[in-house]
Parts: sequence; structure tokens; C-alpha cells
Amino acid sequence: MKRRGYSIFQRNGAGPWYVAWTDGTGRRRTVKASHQKAVADQIGKAKAAQADRVRTGVVTHAEATAAEAAKETIGRHVTAWEKAQRAKGVTDKHVDQNVSRVTKLLKAAKVTTLSGIEPGRIQTALGTVKTPQTARHYLTALRAFVKWCTETDRLVRSPILAVKKPAVAGQTFQRQALSDAEVFALIEATRTRKTRTPFVGEDRAMYYTLLAYTGLRKSEAASLTPEAFNFGTGSITLAAAYSKHRRQDTLSIPPQISGRLAMWMMGKASGRPVFNIPKQIGWNGLFRRDCRAAGITVKPGCRLGLHSLRRWFITGVGRSGGLAVAQRLARHSTPKLTAGYMDLTINDTDAALAKLPGATVEPQQGRKQA
Repeated sequence: MKRRGYSIFQRNGAGPWYVAWTDGTGRRRTVKASHQKAVADQIGKAKAAQADRVRTGVVTHAEATAAEAAKETIGRHVTAWEKAQRAKGVTDKHVDQNVSRVTKLLKAAKVTTLSGIEPGRIQTALGTVKTPQTARHYLTALRAFVKWCTETDRLVRSPILAVKKPAVAGQTFQRQALSDAEVFALIEATRTRKTRTPFVGEDRAMYYTLLAYTGLRKSEAASLTPEAFNFGTGSITLAAAYSKHRRQDTLSIPPQISGRLAMWMMGKASGRPVFNIPKQIGWNGLFRRDCRAAGITVKPGCRLGLHSLRRWFITGVGRSGGLAVAQRLARHSTPKLTAGYMDLTINDTDAALAKLPGATVEPQQGRKQA
């Protein structure tokens, strides 16, 4: 039987039937269709008809591709997205978290195909999430998934542009700013404090020191091996897989801690993390207990956490070098994000005003009228 625009065949004369056709862009394609010849023939006719519609301009290639993608279950697209993230080198933790959030949100919205991703459904599903902050994280993950779908021609355009992030009433908490004296006291108290955790005081004190003097995030510092440190150049190399923005970073080691850090590093096993941090460590409670040992109390409406050390770092470099320098050292994408970390006081603004140069020209007396 003569077929127009497509052909069907079996490989080696047995097994499933394949369909071959030329799509609307002139590209030759082949897919495994069915074990039944009649079904394969019907699929071939549909592929050829779709190619004709693209070639004649009835639909675009992107619309035709999206129409085919819409026939598959949403789970297949989420799985493909997951594989694409892992292939890019995104950490397993980040991929698992994103996939979990997208899967839960789509399930709550009762979405089974890409065409089911509608603004109304998604907005309603966000309202069922436990807290507004969590719902915002879910929406961020879904936006990343939808963006990937548009980039891979599974969707022609984003269907969730009208979806709004759930509002969070006011600021839920303020990250407590630590003074210089409090940071020094924390490091010293931690070094001598005895705890049951295998993450001993001396190592924990160095961990706090590194966070405070480099601005590293806790997971970034935990990933460091001896090979990441180069005391000859005074630098730390952070692998892209552990950096928040997924690119390799080189950070300077401040001279204030270089010598002590080098001595502490002696004897650390090659190729293994320099910090022996238990997987199930309860950081919030441990850090607060270390703070109490240093005489640091939590202020009303504030929260103490490891990120308080990063806040101290950004505030310090911002005071001495300005916002642009602080943004670069903090590895932030925007100055606005950096500004939110800086705890400046009236003393800082007065000090900045005092640095303005004095006037060098004496004011002239007003001319007398003739």
C-alpha cells in the first residue's frame, strides 16, 4: 500500500513497527510506534499530517511539538526535567527538592498533562500548602520546570505568568546581627566547650571562623577538602556543584585567619571534607547553645543562626568597602540582596559623611549695591 509522507517498517523483519517521516522543518525522524501494524500506520498518518500543517503554515513547529508533548503524562516530563538537571551538575539535594515540590503542587492542582497547568488551578493549589513561605518555594520550583518546558518546546509559552506568589504578612523574623565582640566570644567559647557531638569544639570554632571571615554558606564550607585551600595564593576554590549559583568560585583567605587556618589544616586527610560534620546534626539548637555559652542572647523578634555569621561578614566588608565590594564578596546577583544583609547604624552614616573632603574655596562676601 502506498503511503504519503511516511513509512512503517520492522527491523530485521520482526519485533515492533517503526514510523519514519519528515517533519515540518525538513528533519527526518523515526520513532517506535507499536507492535500492531495498523496502529503504527495510524500514527504514521498523524505524523505526516502534522508535518504538512507545519510546512503550509497552519501551525508553527513549536505549536506542533507542544501538541505532541501535551499527549504525554505530566510525570514523564517531570522525570525528563529531573534527568536534565542532574546532567547539568545540579546537586542531588537540590534536584530532589525541586522535583518533590513540583510533583506535590501538580498533584494538589490535579494536573495530569501539560495542558492542565492553568493559572487558576495552580493558584488554588498554592493555597493548600502549609505556609505562605513554603508555597512561594513551590511556585519557584514550578516556574523553573515550566521554563525548561518552554526551552525544550514542550510548551509554546509559560501558562503561569498570571500566578501570584502568596503574600507573607510582614517580615516573619529578623536575622540577629552580631557585634564584633560577640563573634569573637562565640569562637572562643566554642573552642573550649564540651559537647556530645563528634563535631568537636576546636573544629566547630574553625567552622564558625571560616563562615564569619569568608561569607561561605554552611553547605559550601562543609564541602571543602584540603585540595580547595591554596595558602600560597591565599585562596579557597569552591566547586560549582556546591556553590549556590552553580559556578566555580575563588575566595580570598583573609590574612587575619590564614596562619591559624593553615595550622589547623595540617594532618587533614586528602580528598575528604576537612569538617567532620554528622549528617543529622541539629544546627539550630547547637549554634544557639554555643551562643549562650558565649553570653549571646536572642533579641525579641530576632533569630540566631549560622547565617548570622554571613550577615556579620557582609556588614563588615560593606562598611569598609561599600555596597559594590560587599556584593562581589557575598557573591550576590543584585545590590538589593546585599543591602538586605547589611546592618548599618547612624555611626556608619556619620563616619561616611565625615570622610567627605572639606571645602577648599572660601565663600565670597556678597557684593554691595552701587
